[in-house]
Amino acid sequence: MQFSPLRVFALALTVTFGFNGCATTTKIVNQWVNPDYGSPRFRRIMVVGVSKQPGIRRTFEDEFIAKLKAAGVDAVPSHFSIFRRTDRLKKPGCKKR
Repeated sequence: MQFSPLRVFALALTVTFGFNGCATTTKIVNQWVNPDYGSPRFRRIMVVGVSKQPGIRRTFEDEFIAKLKAAGVDAVPSHFSIFRRTDRLKKPGCKKR
C-alpha cells in the first residue's frame, strides 16, 4: 500500500502540531492591577435566556431571577423587554412588515 507524499506530509504535520500543542504550558509571570479602580455597582441585572422554545426561556429566566433575588440581587427577565419577532407579531396592533 503506497501513500502519496502529500498525505505523508499532512499526517506528519498534524502529528507535529498535535504534540506541540499538548507539550507546551502557559504560565502567567506578571499581572497588573490598578488599585484605584472601583468597579461600578449595578442596580438591576437583566437575565437573558437563549432558547428556541419560549416556555423554556421564560422558565429559565424566572428560576434564575428567583435565585438572584434570594441572594439580594435585583434582576428582571428579558422576556418582558426583548421579544422574538413572532411574539411581536402576535400582539394586537402590530403589523407585519
